[in-house]
Amino acid sequence: MMTLRKLKRLKDPEELSTCIQSVNAIRGHYQWSKRTYDETNIENVYAILDEGKGRGFIECNYENLEIWREGMPHLMLSELHIAPSQQGKGYGTRVLNHLLSKGLDIELMVANENEPMLKLVSKFSHRLKHDGENLRTFILIAPTITDNRTNKTAHPTAGNFLL
Repeated sequence: MMTLRKLKRLKDPEELSTCIQSVNAIRGHYQWSKRTYDETNIENVYAILDEGKGRGFIECNYENLEIWREGMPHLMLSELHIAPSQQGKGYGTRVLNHLLSKGLDIELMVANENEPMLKLVSKFSHRLKHDGENLRTFILIAPTITDNRTNKTAHPTAGNFLL
């Protein structure tokens, strides 16, 4: 069973160090950026685990939660990386489905040359927010939710929350 585990919550220093090394090793295969992680910048980093083994990681956070802000609340997915040996096994799809099940749209940027990620995005209902020279910004659309008690449907990010 696949799970997401927040690195910042790991208490054992050795386990945390091992996870950060794994994240950096996976991140090292991404050719469009050379960002690395340590104990100071893992606040929103989650390991993707399956059968207790690391399969990749994500970095995401909630955006626009303050009521005074314009725009709807959504998840900002800054990073989604699957270990090269685990790619093509459905982990990216499962992670995005899990995040979308939270009822919020997902915003993410994809390098124009990152064909595997563009293919993954195409599997989901989405819209193009920005089309730049080197990267594109997509919004993955969260599915509508049906309240079984009232049989009403709503799309939480459309400002139509179920009560």
